[in-house]
Amino acid sequence: MLNKEQLLSPPSNIMRLERLESHLVECARLYIDEIIENSFDVNSVVFKCSLNSNFAFSKADDPNGNYSIEFGRALTSTIFNFSKSISDKFSDEIGWNNKDDVTEFLFNYISWFILNHELAHITWGHLNFIRDHGESGYYEINKKKVPIKHLAKDIEKSKEFWQALESEADSNTISTTLVSFRYINTASQWGNWTLDKTLNVHGIVNSLMFYFLDVLMEGTDDFRHPKPYVRQYLSLPSIDSLAEKMNHPKEFYTDALIKANFDTVLRILELKLPISFMIESISWMNRLDKIIHETGISSYRRRKKI
Repeated sequence: MLNKEQLLSPPSNIMRLERLESHLVECARLYIDEIIENSFDVNSVVFKCSLNSNFAFSKADDPNGNYSIEFGRALTSTIFNFSKSISDKFSDEIGWNNKDDVTEFLFNYISWFILNHELAHITWGHLNFIRDHGESGYYEINKKKVPIKHLAKDIEKSKEFWQALESEADSNTISTTLVSFRYINTASQWGNWTLDKTLNVHGIVNSLMFYFLDVLMEGTDDFRHPKPYVRQYLSLPSIDSLAEKMNHPKEFYTDALIKANFDTVLRILELKLPISFMIESISWMNRLDKIIHETGISSYRRRKKI
């Protein structure tokens, strides 16, 4: 398993990474054209992969519904490194023999999840809310001042608002990634799996992705995001709404993902279940609706007006 230093090292196959980035951008363009710009009050969303040292970044370019999302090479290379390192254990778990295909599948899935997270910030009105309410300030990490737009006068309240927006984006993303993955997925296995198997793989990769974020964030104090494992367990119950839309029993979806998440932690990652984070996520979940209401974010949703 990779540590943070290895995760951040240069990719072993730059040409392959460039091909994956190109495929990601191409598929994202189609998805944004067909789904995002047609379903939401959004004029345009430009997505690109760049060579800079940023991770994932999204912004409202103007008040007229034009947005941009950027993945820096710092992010895509770490996803690639992680996908390659975990491919053996993942392929053994799901019975998939071609390790190169598995690496590509994992890269696509984790990238798509992060893209959908950034798109949620757009469609749920978070970027417009931040533009209207954010005030330039800073917070301290290891005695260093880091610039940030605060969403409230009180710093602790600003942190609470930021983490509520990020949690809302996570909750939306677990469902949208499952239904939209067909846009980027090139693996024929996905289409041949039963619903049970698809949900199981979805749960496994979801767990791997938050483990990836946990390694990546090691040693940092993230003002805007809850801890990765808290985000993971917070996001799972939101799959209920997708099951309801598809006229499937809600418990079936949630149970399948929770079991896959637990199995991944124990068997693939060989870690103990983070009980403390599960308790923390339940506590945060119980407060989240009240905080979201307090922000007034609901008036910023980018739903199309009929």
